[in-house]
Amino acid sequence: MTETGSSAQAGWMRRLRLSGFAAIMLGVIALGVVIIAPNLKTYVEQRQQIAIYQKLVTDDKHTVKNLMAERERWNDKTYIETQARDRLYYVNPGETTYTVRNDLDPAVAGKEPDPVSDKVKTGDANWSENLLGSFLSAGLGKVAVGNTPEK
Repeated sequence: MTETGSSAQAGWMRRLRLSGFAAIMLGVIALGVVIIAPNLKTYVEQRQQIAIYQKLVTDDKHTVKNLMAERERWNDKTYIETQARDRLYYVNPGETTYTVRNDLDPAVAGKEPDPVSDKVKTGDANWSENLLGSFLSAGLGKVAVGNTPEK
């Protein structure tokens, strides 16, 4: 700032006079802010919580509506029969069912899995001996001393 700017600001500050009424009003305003601010903060927080809970209630109502519709579908005999056919591959007596495997285009489905070997491979170890050895080593192993829990 220049010297003339600072002297103008100092002159403005000197001309500013604080009357008794203005001082009392500033004090009342400051006291009001101190008293109202915590309550206002609490109010805003509670309104945010109410908005969150209202959204949860709306979501739950939507879920309940979907579940009621699902329950109504399960009361329909045709829907139950369709689900049994699709999920469990049930058929009515006298019907023939066909299951189509790998009906996707190879370009869409991706890489073909590696073919399964026709040769049976044997393992290196006997599984029953490994099972018995594991059982015996667990039962006959040494107990760690020191950090045992007290009863």
